[in-house]
Formats: sequence, structure tokens, C-alpha cells
Amino acid sequence: SNRSSKAADIALSFSTINPVGYDGKAFLDSNEHPGFGKNVNTVRRENAGGVDVTGVDLTSGKYDVGDPLNGSMALVTTHSTVTAHASWIGNDFWDFYQIWMSEFSANGRVSDSKSSQPSEDGTSDFATLAPYAHLEAGESTTIAFLLSWYFPVRDNYWHWKDKEVHGRKLT
Repeated sequence: SNRSSKAADIALSFSTINPVGYDGKAFLDSNEHPGFGKNVNTVRRENAGGVDVTGVDLTSGKYDVGDPLNGSMALVTTHSTVTAHASWIGNDFWDFYQIWMSEFSANGRVSDSKSSQPSEDGTSDFATLAPYAHLEAGESTTIAFLLSWYFPVRDNYWHWKDKEVHGRKLT
């Protein structure tokens, strides 16, 4: 909601790393993890049941079907005005953050891109959705993000006391 007496241009940003290959247990402090590699982020704009959506499809070509690290994730918005960036680049870990911050803070948008190249082994990339809107004084809007994932095979690591179940692949 724009509670001021003047019009306002607003923007939100949702950035995420492509997590395919991450074991869910190790501490991540960068875009590096031994499970990462061949990760691809693809920006997609589609109509789903009469609703226009823009999203980033986060996948990997590293793992075969049946491997617990094989899967995908999607970051989506239903907002009609949005920019999307598939991959932030930089030589050092924080370079991409500075590039993103400089670009987004300039006007609330990111440079549109379609798809990233497969990441190098041991690395992954960050993607961003950045919806924006113009709100007149007193006007409101809703900007929704949806985060979904599909990892069909899991190793049962939580029943550590039950030797018959612990370590079993669940589908």
C-alpha cells in the first residue's frame, strides 16, 4: 500500500541459489558445494490456467533419475510486470551480489535474461525475479511469489534409531 500523498514506483526482489545437488545438511556460505554442477536456471513466461506467470526453473543435468540429489525447483510470480535474471556472474563470491545490488537499486529492475549456461562442477548460480509496480497515492497491489520443488527420491536420514528404515531411499 502506498500510504503517502504522492505516487510511488515500488519493486521487490526474490533471489535464490539453484539448490539441485545440495544435500540439505552442509552449511552453505557461498555458491560452492561438492554436489553442485551442471545447474541451469531458465526464465520462463507462460500462461497457467488463464494466469500469466513468470518464473525461473532451477534444474541440473548432473544427476540421473532415482538419485536423491536429482530434482528441480521453481521460483514464480503472478505479477504482471516483472524482470528476471537467470544467473548472476562475478569472479569472487560477493562480486555478483554487488552487481545485483547496483543494478536493482538503480531502478528496481534487473536485466532480463533467458537461461544460464550449465554451472561448473562444484558451483551453482543465483537467479532473481524482480516484480515492480507504479502505485498512485492510496493505491495497493499484491505481489505474490511461489516457491516449489520436486525431489522425488529422498534418503531416510531422520529415523536414525531404526536400522531397517534409516538410509533407505524413499520415493
